Amino acid sequence: MHADQSVAFKPADMPLAPFEVQYLTPAAFKASSDPSILGVIAYGAYEPDGQADYPVASTCLDPLDEDCILEVWSSPDPVSYHRSGALKASITERICFGSIEIKQGEGEALEPIIQHAYDTLLSFLGDHSFPAPIRFWNYLPFINDDDQGMERYRRFNIGRYDSFAARLGLSVPPVASALGGHAGNIVVYFLAAREPAETIENPRQVSAYAYPAIYGPRSPLFSRSAIFRGDHCPYFMISGTASIVGHESRHPGDVDAQAVETLTNIRALIQEAERQGFPRTGKSWFLKIYVRHPEDLERIRGHIQEILGSDDHCIYLHADICRPELLLELEGVCIAS
Repeated sequence: MHADQSVAFKPADMPLAPFEVQYLTPAAFKASSDPSILGVIAYGAYEPDGQADYPVASTCLDPLDEDCILEVWSSPDPVSYHRSGALKASITERICFGSIEIKQGEGEALEPIIQHAYDTLLSFLGDHSFPAPIRFWNYLPFINDDDQGMERYRRFNIGRYDSFAARLGLSVPPVASALGGHAGNIVVYFLAAREPAETIENPRQVSAYAYPAIYGPRSPLFSRSAIFRGDHCPYFMISGTASIVGHESRHPGDVDAQAVETLTNIRALIQEAERQGFPRTGKSWFLKIYVRHPEDLERIRGHIQEILGSDDHCIYLHADICRPELLLELEGVCIAS
């Protein structure tokens, strides 16, 4: 997308939405004057303002269209800022947004790092009366690498599973994504509310939390999508979605076929959301497309533009997907306007 173009979700003739998001270059963000920042997630090299009270996290992912893009979250409501160890959070009356960034030491086991990170943030949310996380984003360097005989993504799933089993008070897990980069620290960021979102599964896919054991000793705990009502400003959130049917990857080595299959899965989720009352028209999308091989960017972009008519509300990121054979993944937030 064009770097200085914002994607702000403000539905007309409705109460103010509890949160908004923009994509900005660092220069554009520095020139802005939004007083109610929830947090900033940086893609690419970024030197944050050391005086900022709000959460700032530098991911291990680089944008494919710009040197640096900032994902800037804000709210129309008054915001207070909090810290708990490595966790930084912003709280309004309706929303909690936060991030935690962790450096993994040489020889340090991954599972307890992830479990501790999730224990910290879930305890924080409980202490501040936000029992309903509605969205997690996870960025894990070298996600497909072997780590003492097991893929790092599978070790990540063990740590998350153990924390959720002990502390998550929801009957089904929230929407989430997990992607890999080639440098940097582990980053987890999240959005939470007072009331849970309504999770929606994909009829074309086995629920991720019910995967068979061939994908690791613990299932990846996330729901495929969810509707968050947001005080009559509904959001539809889609987890990281790829070329998977049932529980099996499809079209290995064929980026065009994977793009078509991924978008078919996205359409299936949208149809399920519409069956549950999400509006069929007047939608504004905010999308991230994760691309394993940068040379595939224009082919993937072509498929996105064919479906959407434009990709002005998209950001393309260089990332490793959770399965080595998958070449792209797409996630999204949609608001009815």
